Amino acid sequence: MSLNRLIAITLPFQYRWLFGKRSVRLLIFSNWAIPLLISAYLMIIKDCEFEFDHYGWTFSTNQNRELCGPCLRLYLTLSQMPVTVLTVLCDFITLLILVIGRKRIFQSKSAEIKRREMNFARQVLAQGVVSLAHSFWYNQGRNLIPGFTEVWRIFLTSTFSSNLLHVFDATVVFTCNFEFKNWLFGEKKKQTTLLLVSTIQGRSH
Repeated sequence: MSLNRLIAITLPFQYRWLFGKRSVRLLIFSNWAIPLLISAYLMIIKDCEFEFDHYGWTFSTNQNRELCGPCLRLYLTLSQMPVTVLTVLCDFITLLILVIGRKRIFQSKSAEIKRREMNFARQVLAQGVVSLAHSFWYNQGRNLIPGFTEVWRIFLTSTFSSNLLHVFDATVVFTCNFEFKNWLFGEKKKQTTLLLVSTIQGRSH
C-alpha cells in the first residue's frame, strides 16, 4: 500500500499500467509463492517442523538437528526488516512530497481537492506509523513482554498482532477517506429515502 500511494502521486500517468490487472496478479502470486518457498526451505531442507499447541504455532525440531531458532531469526532479518524499511521509506517520501508541494496544491486547486490531498497526507502518515509499530512489535515484541510463556509471546507478536494490523489499517482508511464514507453512507441514505418515499406513495394510493 505504501508503494501504491507513492506511485499514485509520483507517476500518475503510469499508475494504471503499474497497478493493472496483470501487475496485481503478479503481486498476489508473489505474496503467496515467496512465503511458500521459505516455508518449504525451513520444513524440508532444514527439517524444521511446525508444532501446534493450544496457544499458537511454534518452531520445533528433532534432537541432534540444526535448531530452527537461528533459521527463524535469519528469515526475520532478511524479510521483515527490509519490508519495514521499504514501507517507512515509501511513506516518508510520499509525505515529504505532499509537504513540499503543499503551497502549489493550495494555490492551484479547489477547496475540495485541497481537502482530499490533506486527507491523503493524514492517511499516509497514520498508516506509516501503524506499519512501523507492527513491524517493530513483530521483531522485538517478544523481548518486551514480561511474565508470559514463549508460546504466548509468539501468539501476541504474530497472529494477534497481524489481526490488529488489519483492523487498524481499515480504520485509518475509513477515517481519512471521506469519499468512501460519503459513498457508503450516501448509498444507505438513498436506500432509506427511497424506501420512505415508496411507503408514503403506497399509503397514499
